[in-house]
Amino acid sequence: MITIKGRDKNVAMEQGATTFALPRHSPLRFPTGMVPDSQLPHLPMLLDESYMRRFFARHVGNAWWGEVRHCDILNTRYKPGKRCIVTYAVTFENLSHQHILFARLEPTCRANPSVTVWEFPEDDQLKGLAELMTSTHLPPTVAQPLGLHEQDVEIKVRPLSYVPGRQCTFVAFLRAGHGGGERVLGKAYNDDRGRSTYTRMKQLWHVHESGRDAFALTRPLAYDGARRVLWQTWTQGWSFQQYASNKGLEFACRRAATGLAGFHQLPVSGLPGSSAAHSLVKFRKRAEVLARFAPSLAQPLDELWEEIRKRLPELEAQKPCPIHGDFNASQILFDFERPVFIDLDTVCLGDPLYDVAHFISGLHGLREKSGFSMTEIKLVSQIFVRSYQESIPWPVNPKALNTQIAMALISRRAHKVLRQLGRGAVGRIESYIKLALDHLRQEGC
Repeated sequence: MITIKGRDKNVAMEQGATTFALPRHSPLRFPTGMVPDSQLPHLPMLLDESYMRRFFARHVGNAWWGEVRHCDILNTRYKPGKRCIVTYAVTFENLSHQHILFARLEPTCRANPSVTVWEFPEDDQLKGLAELMTSTHLPPTVAQPLGLHEQDVEIKVRPLSYVPGRQCTFVAFLRAGHGGGERVLGKAYNDDRGRSTYTRMKQLWHVHESGRDAFALTRPLAYDGARRVLWQTWTQGWSFQQYASNKGLEFACRRAATGLAGFHQLPVSGLPGSSAAHSLVKFRKRAEVLARFAPSLAQPLDELWEEIRKRLPELEAQKPCPIHGDFNASQILFDFERPVFIDLDTVCLGDPLYDVAHFISGLHGLREKSGFSMTEIKLVSQIFVRSYQESIPWPVNPKALNTQIAMALISRRAHKVLRQLGRGAVGRIESYIKLALDHLRQEGC
C-alpha cells in the first residue's frame, strides 16, 4: 500500500487506489506536434515529470520519507479519448529504494477533474489482486489436476508481469513436500475473458496431446471465476531473445516458423472466427486514431488504406485455420530446442498469414530494442517465411502476406508507439508507415 498524506491534516494514512482532485484547467500544454485530447485535457500534467514530482511531494509519503528527489516516467499506456495510465519511479530523500507508482487519468466531470494513484498490487481494476499476491494456499481446483489431493497445499506467490488496470501474470511456488517445489502459473484479469481463454486452451490441449513435437503448449489447469484467475502449468525455458542470443536470430526464427506451421495444422474446430473484413476495420480505426494524433500522417495513411481495401478479396480467399492471434517473439519460450507458445488469449480460426505477418512486424519492433540492422531483419524475415512455407501443405500468397504485414505494421507497431507516447513518437510512426508502403509495393515475400 502507498502512504497518502491526509487532506485535512498532515497525517499519513494507508490507502489502496486513491483518487485526487486536479486543477479545473491544466496549467500545461500538450507536446508540440500532438493534437490536444479533448477528453483528457489534463494529460500533459501526467506526462510532465517535474509536475508529477511536485504532485507526489504534496500527496504521497510522510515526514520521515523526506523530500521527493526524482520522478521518472517508466511506461505509458495511452488510449486516446479513453484513458492514460503512467508508471513512475519515485525516489524519496530518506528511503533507500524507489517507489513504483501508477496514475490513471480518465474522462471525468469537467467541474471536478481527478486522477487515481496506486502502488502494486492495489489496483482497483483487478479485484482481488492484492489478496492473490499474499495467498498462501493453492485452490483445490488447481491442486487436483496436478495430482495433489490435499486440500491445504501451501504456496508462495511472485509477480512476473503486470499491465496496470488490465492483467497480472504470476508464479506460485508450491511448498517443498507438495510436488517437490513445483510451480504453477496464474494470470489475473480485469474482466472474465480468462474464462473463454481457458475453454480454448482446453480444446487446443486435447488435440495437441496426440504427439506433435514441432511446438508445445502450456496445459490449462483451472479457471477461478470469483477472482478471475486462469491457472496453467509452469513452463521453464529461454525467452526468444535469450535463445536468439545463444543460437542466433536466424536459427530462432526457423524454429519459430516450424512450430507455427504445426500450430496452424492442429485439427481443432469450434473456435471463434476472425475475418479479413474484421482486420480491415481494425486497421481503419487505428489509422484514424493515428491521423488524429498527428495530422501530418493523414495523407500517407489514406494512401495505405486505399491500397489495402482493394486487396480484401485476396485476403478473404485464405482458408482459415487455428491461429494464435497475437504471434510475436514475446509469446515464445524455448524448452531446449522446441518453441512453447504462450498467452493464448486471442486464439481463433483465421488467416494463417495474420500470424506470419504479426511475427515479421514484431521483428521490426525487436530491431528498435536490440539494435539489429534493417538488412538483418529483412534476411531473417525471408528465412522465417521460407521455413514456414516448407512446413505447410498449402502455398503462401506473397501479395496477401505483404498486405497483412502492412496492416500489422500500422495496427500493431505504429499504434503501440502511440500508446507509449515516447519521445520522437511521430517520427517512429512515420517510419512504420513508410515500411508498410514498401511492403505493399513488393512482389515477393
